[in-house]
Amino acid sequence: MLTDLLRTKLVASILLSLSATPVLSQDQNNVLEYTSEVSSEELEASLKPIIIADRVEMPASLLGGDLEALGGEVVINEPGASFIKVHFSEFDIPEGSWVTVSNKDGSEEYRYGNTQRDDFTVDNEEDGVNRWASMSITGDTAIVRLHQYEANSWVPTKNNLKISHYMRGYSENEIAYRVRTLSTCGSNERKDVACYERSHPTEFKYANAVGRLVMGRGLCTAWRVSADNRMFTNNHCMSTESSVRGSEVWFNYQRSSCSGQQMNQVVKVSGQSLLKTDYTLDYTLFTVNNFSAIRQFGYLGLEVRDPQKSEVIYIAQHGSGAPKQFGIESDYNSGNVCRVDASSRTGRASGTDLGYYCDTTGGSSGSPVLAGSSNKAIGLHHYGGCLNQGVKVSRIWPQVQDFFNNQVP
Repeated sequence: MLTDLLRTKLVASILLSLSATPVLSQDQNNVLEYTSEVSSEELEASLKPIIIADRVEMPASLLGGDLEALGGEVVINEPGASFIKVHFSEFDIPEGSWVTVSNKDGSEEYRYGNTQRDDFTVDNEEDGVNRWASMSITGDTAIVRLHQYEANSWVPTKNNLKISHYMRGYSENEIAYRVRTLSTCGSNERKDVACYERSHPTEFKYANAVGRLVMGRGLCTAWRVSADNRMFTNNHCMSTESSVRGSEVWFNYQRSSCSGQQMNQVVKVSGQSLLKTDYTLDYTLFTVNNFSAIRQFGYLGLEVRDPQKSEVIYIAQHGSGAPKQFGIESDYNSGNVCRVDASSRTGRASGTDLGYYCDTTGGSSGSPVLAGSSNKAIGLHHYGGCLNQGVKVSRIWPQVQDFFNNQVP
């Protein structure tokens, strides 16, 4: 039948063998103690975003180019994958046509035309016009569909639609297996934020402003700073305009209950512009597209004073790429709470950092270190090593205050 000829379907179900990964040593289990100092060389070597996805080459054409193949569908299925992110190498479709990228049941869907598009990302290999990437689709299946407004509008010599590759996101267990941590101090006390919803309702509310930062194959943490479109993460996570434009921030990526299986509905936005970055203070200030979608999650504000030894702190984070967790408790501290254990530490320069035994891990980079007295960010986490360390906001503020009209958020 003609309707059959108008519909092509390519099912890509590719199981990728993982590269050899060393067996975890006893020191890499959930009970870790690092009471000796970690060298600055080790710390710097660890400052690389953790890898959370494989790039899968797929030079598949959605369309054959003749009139019988004007409609098309590509199903990309990767059993066990946490997300699929589709990259287009050629995107020039007739006006009035559009492409959707969705999950199986259509509960997550993005719509793209030549000029009118939902959120998308652009990496340093792409031009944002004909070459770009859809937002990631949560789960192990992404469906790419071409929707034709007029059946005879396709011009084979002009129009084309091709997928060059996609990202296959690792599962939570795969990421945790690959992460070597120097930043779990004593027993691992990082827990789902939902575990503290009743006991720490204020902290739970402020944690909404913290998101999972996905940069191509890498991962860190980012967070809303102010009522305006302003986000913070580390310089070692993103430091260029192209890296920002190629990123996504996932808000509300957390479990609905303590250690439960049900996830909240995630809101994803793409990186827009780099505002300011600094290597020594290891921060990047940036903006996102579709800012209105994340206003609902609030913001943290900044504590621009110097931290005080023994004051209570906590950290909202996406360590190991996991759904959002808190570092609130610490078996190294009195009262079993996270505290400022060193009010001044050497980071990438003398006296730039504060130190703490609050548990973090790979992927926690860029997380806010929050003052318990105000729930504002007093530090920007970046180092493990027990003491773990964050850059003092009091050092960052003078470099970025112009972006806030000199008003502390």
